Amino acid sequence: MKQVITALFLSAFVITNIITAKVYAPIPGASEKFDTEGTIQKLLEVEKLPMVKLENENKDLKIEVEILKDFDLYVKDLDTKTADLYNYKSPFKEMLGSSTDPSIVEALADRNAMKKDYKVKVIQVAKPDAFMSESVTRYKTYSPGMFTIQIGKDIIPIQFYGGTIDQLAATLIEQAGDKLEVRIIKDTADTSILYVSGKKTGAAYKISFSGDLRPLNELGMLVQGTAKVETKAVNFIRIISISTNIPLIDSKKLLLKPGTDAEIDISLDNVLISPTTIMTYLVSIKDKTLPSAKSNDMFPKLPEDLMGNVVVSNLLNKVTVEGPGLIPFFMEPEVTIDVVSNFTRIMTVVFDDGSILPINLTKGGKYTNNLVMQSGKHVSKIIFKNENTHREYTIEDLSFITILADGGIQPKNSISKACDSIITIDGIKIVRDNNTITNVVNGVTFSLKRESPAEILITIDHDYELVKKSVMDWVDSYNKVMSYLSILTKPNLDKTPLYLRPDTELANGIYQTESTFNNLKNKLRVVISGAYVTSLGGNLALLSQAGIYTKKPGDGSLNTEEWENVKAGLLKVDTAELEKSMKTKFDAFAELFGNDTDNDNIKDTGVAIMAKTVLNFAVGTTGFVQDKIKKQAEKMKNNDKEIAKIKIHLEEFEQQKREEFGKMNQAIIQSQSQQKWMENNFK
Repeated sequence: MKQVITALFLSAFVITNIITAKVYAPIPGASEKFDTEGTIQKLLEVEKLPMVKLENENKDLKIEVEILKDFDLYVKDLDTKTADLYNYKSPFKEMLGSSTDPSIVEALADRNAMKKDYKVKVIQVAKPDAFMSESVTRYKTYSPGMFTIQIGKDIIPIQFYGGTIDQLAATLIEQAGDKLEVRIIKDTADTSILYVSGKKTGAAYKISFSGDLRPLNELGMLVQGTAKVETKAVNFIRIISISTNIPLIDSKKLLLKPGTDAEIDISLDNVLISPTTIMTYLVSIKDKTLPSAKSNDMFPKLPEDLMGNVVVSNLLNKVTVEGPGLIPFFMEPEVTIDVVSNFTRIMTVVFDDGSILPINLTKGGKYTNNLVMQSGKHVSKIIFKNENTHREYTIEDLSFITILADGGIQPKNSISKACDSIITIDGIKIVRDNNTITNVVNGVTFSLKRESPAEILITIDHDYELVKKSVMDWVDSYNKVMSYLSILTKPNLDKTPLYLRPDTELANGIYQTESTFNNLKNKLRVVISGAYVTSLGGNLALLSQAGIYTKKPGDGSLNTEEWENVKAGLLKVDTAELEKSMKTKFDAFAELFGNDTDNDNIKDTGVAIMAKTVLNFAVGTTGFVQDKIKKQAEKMKNNDKEIAKIKIHLEEFEQQKREEFGKMNQAIIQSQSQQKWMENNFK
């Protein structure tokens, strides 16, 4: 019996791989004589070995999946940044507008704009009708009134039942708030001013009033205006005739015959152009009979004999004979045609800043020229020149008329009058009813700030800073992927399980033998070193020619760290060379990353195009990285199933051993009890 027990204990002590064990309670009613619990735990440890192996494998798989997920994020980031270099988000399409004076006009450019400079002059900014009341006591009440406010084509009825200035303001806001801006300005502790303005700018949105206007009149907002007009007529007495034809008829009438050339100095008349100044005149035109073509008499046709030969007889006096024989040579008759000119630029108004206003006259009638574009200038002189060969012009009642004040009911304290914006872009007049002009230059929005006689230079150009940032971000993302690939595929003889490695060495060489990772690394290196088709040919075909390289040509003085970066395929950027390439070779620089070589509106070559093709192999739901993650996750799932089965087996095994050792303990105890009884009774 003692030998059997000793053998059991020896077999149990053979187990040396100790794992934390669950404490099991002994079988009730049995007093353990020996360490059966320890023996059971050692036996369980042996049974647990397959489970421990699977659990350790899952620890490694979990770490590997986390590494793959990190790498996947880097690759996806590079994939996105690569595609964005040539797709609809491409920074090469982004444009910027700059102004030499943003306080006068600004420009905003979108991706449809073209690189170009524009000369812009803001002659007039668009304004709404805006006015205010007198400063009045806030507590005074005003008469009721039913009146209408017309803003452009909108007619708004207002019913005011009488009350204070605040109550009138509240009434206007309630009944016309979507069309009017109404404010109360408390200028002192006891007085207020009522401010009213249209919400839309433009001459078409002029504000007018009608009806019972007592409350507005009592507030000092409206007044009955008297129309005032200043007229300065041009006196033709002072005209100077430069040509031989005298154009003068009288002080109000000027006759311009063909060939007439004259001018009149009106600088002393002090004709100042304001936004309301117009030039008026009458024109009558008299046509002359056009001359007919003149030609010499044609020679009669010479007679021919039956064989078609010219018969030369008494006609020799009309021919010139050249050569050795009597072969007649006929001179071509000359045709004389008078030159006819339809010149229509008859008048040119010259201003004190040297600018001119050419005026074409094509038909008779009364003419009115709006001179708002010349606001702020003085008229210097007017030049008359009739180079039309078959028309004579009569000009009458040439005058400059300026409206100083409107008649009828109008604001007493006007802040601004409704008017359109007027600008010139490269000398072309543009009129709009607002200060945001979007439909003149494709892709460019002009934002008008204030009027100025200065000509502002607007420059539309590429967003070089955005392009630089996008390329630099792409290089950074590329380097992160290549650095990670270098770590994953580096030669490494360390076979230590991942879960036992230091954090800094977890990824070292774990895919050194896997072709997918090595192929990705090698193909990306080929992409960034390749030559691509651009509009500059060999002058810009390589990334290195744009200041982006792994190793600068001819640079052999690299330190250890730099050589490691070169071996890993990491890119460096010479920012000065990069900026130079962008600004001096922009189109080719963009083509270096993505270019359409067959004119089908699809980019088919370039660094970004080829890199995206390579990355498609790695990223996305069909990429090898996600495929690897799925496979490793499936392995962990299968391992978990096996671990669950082993746990069930261990519970059954433990129960079995407990029953066996329980019976053994009981047998031993009974045997010892019997031996003791026998010893006591048979001494």
